[in-house]
Amino acid sequence: MKHQNLGKAISGGTPVGADEIARMTAEYLAELKARLSPLPIAKTEDVLSQRVAEELAYTQRLLEIVEAELARRGVGGPAVARVEEAEQLLGDLSQVMEARDRCEGVGRVATPDLKRRLLRRGLDGKAPPCSLRDEPQR
Repeated sequence: MKHQNLGKAISGGTPVGADEIARMTAEYLAELKARLSPLPIAKTEDVLSQRVAEELAYTQRLLEIVEAELARRGVGGPAVARVEEAEQLLGDLSQVMEARDRCEGVGRVATPDLKRRLLRRGLDGKAPPCSLRDEPQR
């Protein structure tokens, strides 16, 4: 994770230096993250869906390790951007699989293209799987 991006997220867009970030306590950052996070979504009781969600989240963490290794080796550009995109997609899919109400999970998907693909009308003309008129706020 890039310190400058973290600083911008915390300060609302104003860059924060690495020295200032280092002074922040772990407790403060955890509290801040909790306040800025969306409300938790109800989890499914379906064990297989839970396991699939866990595996998607695990694969997301593996990609984070690959991304860090690429950065350590000085690789950048499109390769890293694709890894970051895959991480986001896996996180979104994990959230959908884990949600008790999958339509609510889809409503919280952060990737607009993925949300559109999940909500598209079928080739057979059937209605989309969810209607998000009452989409939850992030």
